[in-house]
Amino acid sequence: MAWDSDIGENWGIAMTLLDKPLTVEGIMEQFQAFTRRFGFFGSFYSESVHRGVDFSEWLRSHLEGLEDRGWVVREGENYALTEKGRESAGKALAGVEKTRDRLAGIATPENASKLTLIVHLLL
Repeated sequence: MAWDSDIGENWGIAMTLLDKPLTVEGIMEQFQAFTRRFGFFGSFYSESVHRGVDFSEWLRSHLEGLEDRGWVVREGENYALTEKGRESAGKALAGVEKTRDRLAGIATPENASKLTLIVHLLL
């Protein structure tokens, strides 16, 4: 598995475990709810979204990789973040929140009005 290209997906999975350990099914529910907060309302259970792999198989594969990285440990049916995983997920979440705040500062009614006027003049 190419971890460098999939790091964003791994951070997303790790961020779902910040509050508490979860089962695979719990992670699936939290992952979908978490991604909806950022505007992704599509079905994450679709094989086409995950390179032709069933979502639960895709998730289990990534959880194994996260275990190999030392980010996650399996406790019975639950997966929990290690200290290393908690640190990485916390940094990722802070980055996402920082980006969201920047975009919120740009996406103001005043800026929307200016952009609308510019586009109208150009047309």
